[in-house]
Amino acid sequence: MYLRFIFSLLIAKILTGFLSPRGGGSALPGLVALKIFPSILIRYSNTFSQGIILVSGTNGKTTTATLIKTILENSGFICVHNATGSNLERGIASSLIGASNIIGGLHADWGVFEVDEAALPRLIEVFTPKMVILLDLFRDQLDRYGEIDSLADNWKASLKKLPSTSSVLLNADDPVICNLGLELVASVYYFGINDLRLTDTTLSQSADSIYCPVCRTELQYKNVWYSHLGNWACPKCTFKRPELTLAVSKIRIKPTVALSATYNDKTYEINTPLEGLYSAENVAAAILSSVLLKTPPDVIKKSIARFKAVFGRHELFTIGDKKIKILLSKNPTGFTQSLITLDGLPKKNILFLLNDRVADGTDVSWIYDVEFERLHSHAKYMTVSGDRCLDLAVRLKYADIPPDIIDVQPLLKKAFTSALFHTSSNETLYILATYTAMLDIRKLLIGNKLL
Repeated sequence: MYLRFIFSLLIAKILTGFLSPRGGGSALPGLVALKIFPSILIRYSNTFSQGIILVSGTNGKTTTATLIKTILENSGFICVHNATGSNLERGIASSLIGASNIIGGLHADWGVFEVDEAALPRLIEVFTPKMVILLDLFRDQLDRYGEIDSLADNWKASLKKLPSTSSVLLNADDPVICNLGLELVASVYYFGINDLRLTDTTLSQSADSIYCPVCRTELQYKNVWYSHLGNWACPKCTFKRPELTLAVSKIRIKPTVALSATYNDKTYEINTPLEGLYSAENVAAAILSSVLLKTPPDVIKKSIARFKAVFGRHELFTIGDKKIKILLSKNPTGFTQSLITLDGLPKKNILFLLNDRVADGTDVSWIYDVEFERLHSHAKYMTVSGDRCLDLAVRLKYADIPPDIIDVQPLLKKAFTSALFHTSSNETLYILATYTAMLDIRKLLIGNKLL
């Protein structure tokens, strides 16, 4: 058994060395190692001196996990993290193998892993994590994940197996996520927004979970932050948003987010380089986890203020005197929030990239729930590309976007060249892309040395 483990490490490390200079293959070494030695994750499960933190959710898990890892490292801890965003078992196995020596030795305090929604139950079982952080659940890749309720049921069953030594941090603004905290042995903590200046009470067309997960009555909202996230309560049963362990308020977006975070009557004033209201939820989760781990307040504040965007998540590039910003936009809520992030800025050029590969979800009908109508007020020129560019062009037509400001270019390189040409000096080209399309455009920018 031990020899098989060592052999799996050797093969995986050879693959890592071969693939790394070519800029890809982050999951392949782990996949091969799991084929040779299926128990490799179990082998590493007890090697961290402090424990393992798992972060999952439809949107925000990459940013949140990286924030937590950054704060812990700035506190002096050694962390292993799946930094490439490869969040299935194979990707996490690759990150563990990469951090260990040739005989499997691993010297680290924390494992901080973002986890694919469907893979979470299995990884909870394998790792028995010290902390699980759940951000949200939105419609995403229905062909792979199924409906939100079935995913939540699987999560709840796995969370019930956690011991009292584990902690579960839940986004109280999402009623489905909040429901997961009932009847757990593990300690449960809630984070969320509590800014009464956000007075919107209208649910968006992309809102998903608007019915009580306990009695199926339609929920009532005092405040709606975005999609189905807000200050909610069931008018029929007793289920309502619980008291927040950590609440964020005084949110300012100009365009980056600043906020106040309150925990046990102590308030943290936080400045971030992140954009969009949804970033407040991610920051809240990172702060709450750090406070529970007794991280000094100044370390939390400085770590978040100096945080650099994770690849594809508001990542900024420069070509000559033009800037390029990539916003990962992979489901109705995430895409709409990307469009909202652009609100209030001068009219701008946008490159849309829509793919339908396995990692994106092969059903792209969700684009009809994206609020493309918002583009009337702030789009100057749009270029459309990707595997399903024609579907997206039709959607823009239904949104009554003038055809003379839309350029449909199926080939990515031509699309990028066109979009950059229509971007004036000292302006920013915004790229809104699904997951594999985001990887494609980054490879074009970096791999082909356009920068």
